[in-house]
Amino acid sequence: GIPDDLDGLISNDLSLEYLKTLPRSKGKPMSELVPTLTSEEGQDFLSRMLVFNPAERASAAELLTHPYLRRLHDPDDEPVPPAPFDWDDDGHTYTEAELRRAFWE
Repeated sequence: GIPDDLDGLISNDLSLEYLKTLPRSKGKPMSELVPTLTSEEGQDFLSRMLVFNPAERASAAELLTHPYLRRLHDPDDEPVPPAPFDWDDDGHTYTEAELRRAFWE
C-alpha cells in the first residue's frame, strides 16, 4: 500500500504528485503478493524489507540477523561500515559509461 502521509518521504516533486494521484489502499499480505513463498519467515523477511518509509524499513544489518537467513548468517563475515555510504558526487553528472566504469573499478 501507499502511506497516507507522503510529505517528507519523496524529494522529487513529479514523483510525489504521481503517488498522490494513486488510490490509497492497505498493504496486501505477502502470502497474496508472492503465493509461491510459503515460508512464514520468508514472508516476514520480505515484509520487513519492502516497507515504503525508509525510517520504518529494517536495515541491512537487522535483515542479516532475520531467522529466514539463519543458515546464511555469519557475524564474523559481515562487516559493518563505520559510517553510512555517502553519495556526494560534488555536483558532477555522470554519463552511463562513467557509471558503468566506476561500478567495475
